[in-house]
Amino acid sequence: RGSCPCDVLFIGEAPGKDEDRTGMPFIGRAGQLLDRWIEDVTKETKRFTYGITNIVCCIPTETDERTGKVSVRVPTKEEADACRFRLHTTIEHCSPKLIVMLGKTAKKYLKIPKSMGVYNTFELQHPAFVLRKGGANSLEYKKNLIYLKEANENLDG
Repeated sequence: RGSCPCDVLFIGEAPGKDEDRTGMPFIGRAGQLLDRWIEDVTKETKRFTYGITNIVCCIPTETDERTGKVSVRVPTKEEADACRFRLHTTIEHCSPKLIVMLGKTAKKYLKIPKSMGVYNTFELQHPAFVLRKGGANSLEYKKNLIYLKEANENLDG
C-alpha cells in the first residue's frame, strides 16, 4: 500500500485478519497507528512518500489440535524464504531511500543481497506492540516518533 517508488518503505511481519481479507497491508488498528505516526512526523518535518508491505504475504496460522482453535502466529523462516523474491522485487521497484523494519520479525527475516545494492535500514517497534503498551499516548509511541522524525530529516543527507 502507498507509493512506488517511495522515499520510505515500511516492512512489517505478516498480514492480520483485516489485511488477509482485503489483501492490503496495515489497514487494521496497527495500520491506523502507523498512519498516525507518518502524519505526526510530516507535520513537524518534511513530507515523504512511503510504501508499506510485509515479510510474508499470507496470514500465518496454527490450529490447536486439542481445541481446534485457530490462532495467528509468527511466520517461520520457510514462509519468509518463500516470500523473499516478492519482497526483493517490491524493494527494487520502490527504490526507497530508507527501509523501516517494523518489529523484530521484520528485522530477523529481512535479508537484502549485496547484488541489490545498499539500503539504509532501521527498526521501529511494531505498531501492534505499541498498541498493547497504550497506543499514541505511550512512551513507545513517542520514542518511535522521535526516531522516525530523525530518519526523515536525514533522508537526503
